[in-house]
Amino acid sequence: MTLLRTTRYLILAALLPAAVACMPEDTPVQPFDRGDAQSALVSMGTDYAERIYFDLSSNSAVSAIDFTAWDLEFACAAGSFEVRANSAQFVSVANLGAVDLASVDAKAAEEAEFEFDVYSGDSDSLAIGQWWSAGDGALPLTRGDVYVADLGYDAAGKVQGSYKFVIESADENGYSITYADMKGGEARSARIERDDRFNFVGFEFSSGETIAHEPPRDSWDFVFTKYTYIFMLPERLPYSVTGVLTNPNGAGAILETETPYEEIDRALATTLAFGRREDVVGYEWKTFDFSGSNFQIDPTRSYILRDTGGFLYKLRFTDFYDPISGDKGTPQFEFQLL
Repeated sequence: MTLLRTTRYLILAALLPAAVACMPEDTPVQPFDRGDAQSALVSMGTDYAERIYFDLSSNSAVSAIDFTAWDLEFACAAGSFEVRANSAQFVSVANLGAVDLASVDAKAAEEAEFEFDVYSGDSDSLAIGQWWSAGDGALPLTRGDVYVADLGYDAAGKVQGSYKFVIESADENGYSITYADMKGGEARSARIERDDRFNFVGFEFSSGETIAHEPPRDSWDFVFTKYTYIFMLPERLPYSVTGVLTNPNGAGAILETETPYEEIDRALATTLAFGRREDVVGYEWKTFDFSGSNFQIDPTRSYILRDTGGFLYKLRFTDFYDPISGDKGTPQFEFQLL
């Protein structure tokens, strides 16, 4: 057996020079042009009412929408049954358990404990959480819990009301819910259809309509938006902040504070691990100077971003004010492909 194997190796060794001689000469691979540094700005408005989706590869804002356009959003990916509250609108949700929807009144809601979504990348960090139990095969079986959604505030601080609802079922095509205004009125039913072009589709209680509130999931990398952050002071304090969330469809971010922005390169970026959190860029790239009553950019914070196509970039913020009007709510930033 050993002799046979040795003989085979000798034959291959003898044929190798001839085989190599027949191969075409290697064509040098041209270095990939990383391009120059690019700059951009987006205008959210002085009240931060605009939610703006941005694509790094085209250096462009893909779409913008008023943050009050939807109340809940439903996952579209196959096998996902995640339901999120509109954190930009400061929407919170309380779970009252498997009770009769009609029995839930204002008093019951007042005694309930409301929760906010946390952008950790895990479903168990969401206010609604896992609303289902193990179902038949791949489909979930609803627990029948009644939720109350406090719809928060619009950009002017106006209270948006509250609704109670039950997620009745979900399948590969969409979701079915029953809901009612907490101020009174008959219960209504709605069907929210999945659309696999998007991460989520939105739903608005007041109109009963499904809202395409975000662009196609492969067309953007991060969104400038208001969202709710939970501070520990040490008690929990939900607070509305303005910042950046990354696209859960493959995009990611890493905060880099030790290496100067100019020295961040691909070699460094490829040694770092991206997590699932969507709020790594977040809001802390700016701070409020109470003595000057204005926002200041933190120059120590740089970010390494992975876009939805897998390309790596470095990014830093340069301003939060419109260069012409001087109004707040206009983040300016620079970035470069690594």
